[in-house]
Amino acid sequence: MNIYNSTFRSEGAHLHSDPTTGYLYGDWGEVINGANGTPVGNYRWSRPSGTYFPGPLSVVDPTLKRFYILLEAVEPNNTVVFQIQVFDQTTFQLLSTIVIPTPDGLPTNFIRWGQAGLAFATNSPSGGADEKLYILDGAFVNPSGTPDTTMGTPVDLVPTLTAISPLTATVGGQALTLTVTGRDFVGQPTVYWNGNALQATLVSSTQLSAQVPATDLASSGLAAVTASNASSGYPFSNAMPFSVNPASAPGSQIAVYSAGGNDLVWDAVTATIYVSMPGAQGDSGDAIGIVDPLEGTFTSSGFLGSDPGKIALSSDNQYLYMALNGANAIQQLALPSFSVNTAWNLGGVDSFSRPYYA
Repeated sequence: MNIYNSTFRSEGAHLHSDPTTGYLYGDWGEVINGANGTPVGNYRWSRPSGTYFPGPLSVVDPTLKRFYILLEAVEPNNTVVFQIQVFDQTTFQLLSTIVIPTPDGLPTNFIRWGQAGLAFATNSPSGGADEKLYILDGAFVNPSGTPDTTMGTPVDLVPTLTAISPLTATVGGQALTLTVTGRDFVGQPTVYWNGNALQATLVSSTQLSAQVPATDLASSGLAAVTASNASSGYPFSNAMPFSVNPASAPGSQIAVYSAGGNDLVWDAVTATIYVSMPGAQGDSGDAIGIVDPLEGTFTSSGFLGSDPGKIALSSDNQYLYMALNGANAIQQLALPSFSVNTAWNLGGVDSFSRPYYA
């Protein structure tokens, strides 16, 4: 028997294993290599304003290559809901979200069942009558599977936003058309600007078009753009920021890209900026963002690992060194392909001293 101290940063009630990879999965979305106790990565859930103790429950399906996580969450309107999110098991990418309103009890266990099912039980700390069994079945669990039952009531997917365009406007500008890109737009979705509904059109299941009136551009500030499939506006998606900027002085300008991250470096040879983008960046995360400020373009390296952190460019501009916070590792990436030339794992994690760096 091997004992690895402080391997998981967070607590949890359950531990799941994938016999194919030998990886272990904790309820808080942490993945550990069972052979040596080193971190592999993290699943970053999104949306809730807060969660309840004792925290999330999770289950992994190695056959479908999916990871599911259940939270009791607090919505921004202070209502309590159950939220389930499904991730790509390999790339840590968020795939879909559902929200179950008016929950009863506290979740105690969370399982996969059948071809396309999830289930969880709840109990009451006081032993009351609000103890329930929830059974979910359908394409949210397994898009290619046949539902096991037709019982139950329909549940809507919550949209996931991945980008908006444009990202900025100037104070006092004219009304504009906002393109909202994402997933799981169904029915008649509504786009919201700081919680206020905008006139919106469904272009496809992955794109919405919304009209932003000039009155919303009358003063500088940062607006939160969200979307919802529900007529009530709740539950709504993750938020994308839109910046209304003061007018620039003559000869000065600013450009904003959807490429936020933990670190950035300038490559003078290729005239590009590299940005380490963690999993919290959604579909663009767990990668290096490549920005050409002269041409105004943004591209991605593609998936590299869980939660990129600090980055550094070699003196000959041939390699980019990248810390992976989720895996406690360092990668040497060959440029311009971003292929992994070599990698170092820095060992286990202590919950109180954060990841190690070299």
